[in-house]
Formats: sequence, C-alpha cells, structure tokens
Amino acid sequence: MSIDNVTPSEWEAVAKAARQSTMEQIAKAARPSTMDTQIGGSHYTNQGIQPLELTYANFGYYGVRSALYTKVNKYLTRNKGNHLQDLEKAKHCIELQIEFAKRGQAGG
Repeated sequence: MSIDNVTPSEWEAVAKAARQSTMEQIAKAARPSTMDTQIGGSHYTNQGIQPLELTYANFGYYGVRSALYTKVNKYLTRNKGNHLQDLEKAKHCIELQIEFAKRGQAGG
C-alpha cells in the first residue's frame, strides 16, 4: 500500500479515527484522578509510581480491592487521636477502589 493510492474516503476515515482518539485522550486527561491526592502527607504522591499502581499492575483489580479493604478497616478501627483524618483516609481509599473498579471494569 502506498500513500499515493489512498482514496479521499480512506483519508477521512483515518482523520476521523485520529480525532476520536484525541478527544478521548483529552477527556481522560481532564478528569481528576483520585491517585493525584493524598490525605495527611505526600509520601505516596511524590514517588515515581504509587504502591497501588504497582499492586494493580501485578495483581489487577482484585489485588487492589484486597489492599484497600485492609486499609479502610485499619482507618476505621484505629485510635491515633485524629479520627476525622482517619475517616477522610478511609473515604479516600473507597474513592480509589471505585476508580480502579472503573478502570478494570469490575462487575462483582
């Protein structure tokens, strides 16, 4: 196949696909990620890759789900003197799980 033999309809099909892909990328970039925030510090957001991203890469959604379940349980049951911050951390973990569930298209 040569670029000299491309028909106008083929050019239009390629251009349409490129526009659609670009719009999807723009929409995705415009959505804020829960991974961009951290409650009570910056020790995870300042790393090159966050531990949950690594967990997701190695174990998928169900690995992240297990890790976050443990974290939520910890934040809801501990007594370190800042209960409100612990509630915010638990809420943040649930938001992270929702984000990973959507990424992994988890159904159950």
